[in-house]
Amino acid sequence: MKVIGMHIKSFCLVISSIMLLQSCSIYRSQSSSIDEAVTSGDKVLVLNDNLERFRFKRLVIEKDSLFGITKKNSREAKRLSQLVNTPYYDHFIKIHLPEKDIYEIRRKNKSLSTVLTIAIPVSAFALAIILAGDPFEDTSIWSD
Repeated sequence: MKVIGMHIKSFCLVISSIMLLQSCSIYRSQSSSIDEAVTSGDKVLVLNDNLERFRFKRLVIEKDSLFGITKKNSREAKRLSQLVNTPYYDHFIKIHLPEKDIYEIRRKNKSLSTVLTIAIPVSAFALAIILAGDPFEDTSIWSD
């Protein structure tokens, strides 16, 4: 029974570590212009007039029309299936975005996204080490 408990604990540790190391995308709070979003090539969050959120890998302008690039099977591709124009490279598609319907464009904050992706798991791991202490010695921070 102890062996099964050890395997379950190690499995839970591996699964929780994988979940903590997932990257997150933090978007800037201020809005960017269409030209800034296109030239940066960053991930973008587009809000339409109904304040619906759409995430794209990047924005491109072709023949004076704005397109959002996203994966073929993404949530955005399914929600905007009537606007899907043409395939774009292998696993990506172009979705036409009428500029009159765009309320706001937010670019990804790369530095903050990287810092939080590293800081959250490291701080959680450090807190777990501090609180756990050594199970065979009474040297945790909570002992007298």
